[in-house]
This record gives sequence, C-alpha cells and structure tokens, in this order.
Amino acid sequence: MKLARRVLRPVKRLFAGEIKRLLNGDPNQLVEELIRRRLVEDTAVAPYLAALTDEEALVHYGGEEKPLVADHLRLGVRYFHAWRVERLRARIGTALAESTVLDVGDSDGLMLRALGKSGTAVNALPGAIDHIRSNGVEAVLSKGESLPFEDSSFDHVLCFQTLEHVEDPYALLVELARVARRRVFVSIPGVRRTHVLPHDVSAPRGTEHCFELDREDFIALTTHTPLEVVWDDVCRLLGRVRSPLERYRMRGRRSNDRGILASTFTEFRLFELRHRSGA
Repeated sequence: MKLARRVLRPVKRLFAGEIKRLLNGDPNQLVEELIRRRLVEDTAVAPYLAALTDEEALVHYGGEEKPLVADHLRLGVRYFHAWRVERLRARIGTALAESTVLDVGDSDGLMLRALGKSGTAVNALPGAIDHIRSNGVEAVLSKGESLPFEDSSFDHVLCFQTLEHVEDPYALLVELARVARRRVFVSIPGVRRTHVLPHDVSAPRGTEHCFELDREDFIALTTHTPLEVVWDDVCRLLGRVRSPLERYRMRGRRSNDRGILASTFTEFRLFELRHRSGA
C-alpha cells in the first residue's frame, strides 16, 4: 500500500498541475479574447478601429518606449484609440471641421489624423517628436506644463494618458486651460483609488507614472483650476465574461485597485472640461 502511494503521488501532483494550468490559462490570451469580444459588443466603435492599424500600434509610443509586441496590448491600444475617436466626434460634433486642435502628450499624431485635423502635437521626448513628424503631423518639443503658445490659441485641447506622467498635474491642467478657447479633453487610467507612485530612477523622466487619480480626486483637482468637468465616460477594455471557466480565470485577477490585468489597465476615463464661469 505504501509502495502504491509512493508511485501514485508524483502522478497525482502532475495531474493536479495540469488541471491548475488548464483552469488558470494564459492571462494574455484571456485578455485578448475579452477585448475581441468587446469589439463585437461595441458596434459604435467598430468603424474607427482602422484609425490605428496593428502595425501602427506596435510603435504607438515612438522611439522612447519598447514596441508593443504582445497581441493583447496592441489590440487594447487600438480599441481605446477608436473609442476616443468615436466619443470625441460625438461630443464636438460638426464644429470639429472648423476647429483648431492641440494634442498635448501625443506620441504618434494619429489621433489628430483620425479626427481629420492637421493640428499640432506636443511631447517632451525627442523620440516621440520624430515619430509624430514621420506620420506627417506638426510636432513641438515641450513640456505640457509650459506650452509655447499664446492664450486661447486652440479651440480644443486633448491630453490623453499624460496627466499621470507629470510631477505637477495641477500645473498641466492650468496650462491646458490657458491655451484652450473652448474645451479640454483629458483621459486617465480608470483606477479605483488614487495612487502616488515612487520614482523609478532607471526610467527616463516622463515615461513612468507619478500620480494615478481616481475619478473623485481628479474632479476635486479640477476645482482648483479654471476648468470644470461637464461630462465624463469610462472605456471598459474587456467584454462580457461568459463561461464558468472564464469567471474562474478572472477571479481575483482584477482585485487590485489599479485595475491592471496582463500588464494593461482594463478601464480608462475620459473627461470633457470647459472654462468655469467667472474663472
């Protein structure tokens, strides 16, 4: 009997390991499947998916950061890009055709192109500037906290996934307000609570996150600026979980309050801001 247990024990461990691997699966593949499901569910976004191709998504961040070699990361970037294009076109409406647009913190110029604007893009990293210009978009090397433009120079100012990278998000919002004539649009990671992250000395300034603000804290910050939030929405990257196996695989994976799964944020928030009356 003891001999049988000794023989069967490694077999049992091997079998249990295979079951565990089957149940847990590859999180990258799971996220990719859920993003593809989201693309099917979100029919409004589908027409804009081609605004950022898979090849363009690979080098979305230009020469300053590593290419997005993982399939699920490129697909997520493409969906979020298309989602913003659809929301911006809906919010700005027919006025977009005659509007001037500035994109602060842009890395490739393709949001302006998708909106049908020649526009102007700003980034503090030389590699990003070269990448933007290679896509035929005007680019200016500058920090977002000190923009080289006159007051009210642009009808609409965009600032996507940039606020979390700056050491003074208040100063950035004030500067966006200064150069915007009509509206400011800001997107940030959809974290569940605010995070202040330590500085990574091995990373170039501006590439790592400093502050990740939850919705309430972002709105609270804007009350100290000339801007006020008039509308906001959330982009959910993942589609509906369907099977018991998927529910098991998702269990606990998004329990962290940054909402990160397989190295990507699963939610993003988009805010529309206008000048506060009397500000």
